[in-house]
Amino acid sequence: MIAWWQKARDAFDQGETCVLVTVTGVRGSAPRAAGTPMIVFDSGFAGTIGGGALEFEATGRARELSADSVTETLNENWILGPDIGQCCGGSVDVHFERMKEADFDQIQSADEVHQDTLPQVYVFGAGHVGQAVAHATMHLPVRLTCVDERISLLQLVEPVARTRLTENPVAEMAAIPARALVFVMSHSHAIDFDLCQAALERDDLPFVGLIGSATKRARFRQRLTAAGFSERQLSRLISPIGIAGIAGKEPSVIGVSVAAQILQVVEKQAADTRSDKLRLVE
Repeated sequence: MIAWWQKARDAFDQGETCVLVTVTGVRGSAPRAAGTPMIVFDSGFAGTIGGGALEFEATGRARELSADSVTETLNENWILGPDIGQCCGGSVDVHFERMKEADFDQIQSADEVHQDTLPQVYVFGAGHVGQAVAHATMHLPVRLTCVDERISLLQLVEPVARTRLTENPVAEMAAIPARALVFVMSHSHAIDFDLCQAALERDDLPFVGLIGSATKRARFRQRLTAAGFSERQLSRLISPIGIAGIAGKEPSVIGVSVAAQILQVVEKQAADTRSDKLRLVE
C-alpha cells in the first residue's frame, strides 16, 4: 500500500508549501470521520476528507493559508447544507496547519503503526497477474507482499508493494503471519501445487486462492485428497480467483477482480470478528 502522504512529502522536499487539513469534529452526517487528514500543496493534494463541496472549500482555505506568510494555523466550522450546499445533514470542524518537516516525520511514524494493523495479503508470484494485483491494491487498506525468486520481476512490484526475494518460495509459506490471505500464481504448476499444499497444512490461513482453470483446480484437489487432506482443509482452497461475473482473462482485469475479492474477504472477516465479540459480551 503506497503511503497516502508520499506525494505531499515529495512536493515538500521540492520546496512547495504543504498544509495539513484535518477533520477534528463531526456532528450528524458527514463524508468522513473525525481524525481524517489530507494535505494540500502548491501543485496538488494527497488524501481526502471527501464530500466534493467540503473538500473544495477546504482546499481553497488551505491555499489561502499557504499564501499567508504569517498565519500558521486556522480552524473552520461548516454546517454542510447551509454553508456549502452539501446535503449530508451534519457539520464538521476542520483544522488547518502549515507543515514542517517534523510534521511529516510524525505522520510517517503514525502511518507505520497503522500499517502493522492492516490485513496481510501474500501473493506468491510476481508475473503479469501478480504485478496487476499489486497495482490494483496499492491504495487499499491492506498490506500486500509479493514473493518470488526472480529479482527482475520483484523490482517491477517494489514501487507499489512489499517484496520478498527467495530461492525457495514454498519454504516462505511457513513464515507468513496467521490469518494472512494467500494467492498462488507462480510460473510453475508444480510450484503452485507445493505452495497450496504448504498453505493448507497450516490451519491458520483461512483463504488460499489459486490461479487457473477449473481443470487445474480439480487436479489439485484430487492430488491433495490423495495426500490425505480433508474436505474441511480443501474448502479453504479458492479457485479460480476473483469475484463472480468477471470473465476477462487480461492480467489487469484479473488484478481488479482479485482486489475486489480481497476486500470482500477482509470485510467478512471483520464482520465475523465483531459478531464474535458481541457474543462474548452477551
